Amino acid sequence: YDEDLLIHHFLAVEEFSSLSPELNSFIHYYQGIHNYRQGLEEWGQRSFQLIHAKSPYKDRARYIELVRMVALGKLDQAREGLRQLVSEDALEKSLKIEVEMSLARLAMQAKDYGEALKLFESVQKFLKSSERFG
Repeated sequence: YDEDLLIHHFLAVEEFSSLSPELNSFIHYYQGIHNYRQGLEEWGQRSFQLIHAKSPYKDRARYIELVRMVALGKLDQAREGLRQLVSEDALEKSLKIEVEMSLARLAMQAKDYGEALKLFESVQKFLKSSERFG
């Protein structure tokens, strides 16, 4: 609860100056999520644009925006963006799993069961081989 309170009710709504690029990126990411949840589209986009280009939060922000495309029914654009994102070498493993799961769900929705199975198996293989996940 304390983490949620700190991130969503303080960091997400306050303006800060003189912070490191890493910390600024973290804050802009959560501000962007907060703004989108409040229906403040332009503010959400602006917050995400302020994330440092080399920050892992930049990829997470891209993922959020692609998921929003799915919610808006822009499935082809979302699918293409997710494919581009998952192909990036520097993508964090946990985010790669989320992206592959999203692609698998979209494939299932499109009744492309072979592609969905391939993606689900890729995630399962990673999870089984990862010490972190067992």
